[in-house]
Amino acid sequence: MQFATWNLSHAVKKSPDRRASAWRYLAGLGIDVAMVQEAGRPITDVRTSIVGPKREAKDWVTAVVSYDPPIRELDQPVSPSWGRGLEFRVPDAARDGTLAVAIVELPAARPVVVVSLYGMLRYADQSVLRAASDLLPIFDTPLGKRVVLAGDLNIPTHSNNMSERRRAGPILALLESFGLCDLVRRAKEKEILKQGVQEHLESCPCGLPDCSHVRTHRHGRHAKGAMANNDYMYATDDLADRLESLKILNGDTDQSWGHSDHAPLIARFAL
Repeated sequence: MQFATWNLSHAVKKSPDRRASAWRYLAGLGIDVAMVQEAGRPITDVRTSIVGPKREAKDWVTAVVSYDPPIRELDQPVSPSWGRGLEFRVPDAARDGTLAVAIVELPAARPVVVVSLYGMLRYADQSVLRAASDLLPIFDTPLGKRVVLAGDLNIPTHSNNMSERRRAGPILALLESFGLCDLVRRAKEKEILKQGVQEHLESCPCGLPDCSHVRTHRHGRHAKGAMANNDYMYATDDLADRLESLKILNGDTDQSWGHSDHAPLIARFAL
């Protein structure tokens, strides 16, 4: 079963034809479920879509879309196993347009919670933290055992600015404290990570010996081949252990760049 994440860049690409072309491209990747950000309306070529708060937005839409399996919205309060009647609404504190949560129903298997998360600019780190506070109770329920979380977080742990890295690192570590695994790191460890061919790629400025950064963003102001790891995929252990491949469509000639300045990430699990 394949899950993808992609920022469609419809916040700036507003032509109806260009938007429709991007949706067709995504549908043609053969995935089952996608977590999308900056996904402008109308949402087309999908079976079902679960859109986060600010449902009336046309250009800044965060959503989970399905091409095959049934999905439903998490529309009931979450009650932690230890809570004795405590209930938490999800989402609650998240900024409008930054969080969408869906439940994927699987035959003869436990459901998977799918989270599309967008680190909205002008304090993207605050966007992620506010969404994380909403998501935390889910991980103290049975649903929290099988979660895929992905999106354009705009958290620059690859930055050559030490102060940016010092702030960004603990934010992603918070997500991992919930029991989420960085799928790029896991795929590298398992030697199942595939990236597109990039003729010129600068070394990552993070300087870490175990660097797991990959290029997922190609902005017009970036130097050619500059590292820009804005998009991430995480999963809980139950799913990360079932990861069969992780593909990033970030090659120089990949068609994704014709639709967006972000590259899709596609994870395949044995489900």
